[in-house]
Amino acid sequence: MSQLKSNLSRIVQETPAIDVHSHQGTSGVWQARSLWEILSYHWLGADLRCAGCPQEIFSAEDMDPRDRVREAAKWSGLTRNTVNHWCFMNLARDLYGFRDSFLDETNWEWLADAVDEKIGDPQWEAQVLNQAGVEQASAPYHSPARLSERYFPYEYGEYLFCPGMGRSAQECLTKIGGRIDSAESLAQAIKENLQFLVTGHGIRALHVWVPLTWTYTPVEAGRAEGILHKNLANVRLEPGEQDALVSFTADCTAAVCGELGIVVQLFCGSLTLEEGGPQVSVYRPEWLRALAPFFSKHNKTQFDLFLATRSLSHEAAVLARNYPNLWVSGAWWQAFTPSTLSEFFRDRLEMLPMNKWNAFYSDGYCVEWVYGKSTLTRNRLALALSELVEEGLATEDTAEEMARKVLYENPKRLYLGEGACR
Repeated sequence: MSQLKSNLSRIVQETPAIDVHSHQGTSGVWQARSLWEILSYHWLGADLRCAGCPQEIFSAEDMDPRDRVREAAKWSGLTRNTVNHWCFMNLARDLYGFRDSFLDETNWEWLADAVDEKIGDPQWEAQVLNQAGVEQASAPYHSPARLSERYFPYEYGEYLFCPGMGRSAQECLTKIGGRIDSAESLAQAIKENLQFLVTGHGIRALHVWVPLTWTYTPVEAGRAEGILHKNLANVRLEPGEQDALVSFTADCTAAVCGELGIVVQLFCGSLTLEEGGPQVSVYRPEWLRALAPFFSKHNKTQFDLFLATRSLSHEAAVLARNYPNLWVSGAWWQAFTPSTLSEFFRDRLEMLPMNKWNAFYSDGYCVEWVYGKSTLTRNRLALALSELVEEGLATEDTAEEMARKVLYENPKRLYLGEGACR
């Protein structure tokens, strides 16, 4: 490694970070309660199943966690070329002292015991966050954080933003609350719901996973009301009607988020291709392009975009460059690979001001994976920055400043309202 790359790698490693999206606290899990909770993380779990690990190991209801690990370890070696295995090995080595090349039938018990030793350690969660260099991370508000100073809350906001897409419309309307029988009452219920989430739970963001089948279309309240009445009568909506109703609720939600300072996180690029099937990354350009007037209409609302496919990288950066309220962050799901992150980071470093995007998002369900994901993010960011310097496109001082902006200062300002715009 050149001296320049070594210096920038050290700088990036030492720069604090804000994790703008995790699932910490889901099902009460903050730190892993067994090696299985680390090994079965769905990103790595998909690799193991693809390698041949039986689905039953993941779905069996009464199987002991250590028995699950014993079986999964038979397949772990076949995944050691994947990025998820690389992140897993980093956390196994750096957090627990694991020294073998990969997990297998001969060494899984050692690592399982090492994880078990930390289960009752009250300092472990903070220690791992510190080792990851993560000052704060996001977490769902309904899982009260054990370390409240290290997390900021968000809400799963699909029921507000896109009711009826991915879950029952009636279920969503019930959760929104209030007497909803008109477009006006729907808009008011959304507003009251969001106001309560802020005042009662201090949420800073909405998680919004909108199916790629939706296309935003500006719609008047009168048309939305007619479609709402049809929906309330349990009449099946045509695709265009569903698009219109979701566009109306998206407008209502975005407007209130702008008033309250809630960031709307949009997760883009994933779709189920068959009923009951897995989510896969696909490219549908109409989804993002149709949102341009939406971003313009809600110019006081901050939107943070997460991509699951590299196909949209340049286009998303172009939109963020031209719509001041649109941000881009990290890499979502199947886009979290070294080559994709390199493309994302180079596009953003070359096209966006250094105060306009965020580098790190973990999607971790336990603190150990927050660490594991941070290792690849920092690796790719250091590489992208060193390339810019080597190519004469930036100075080393500028690269250091950019690292601090995209890892720490930008997300802290966007999500926590701290610091000036510069």
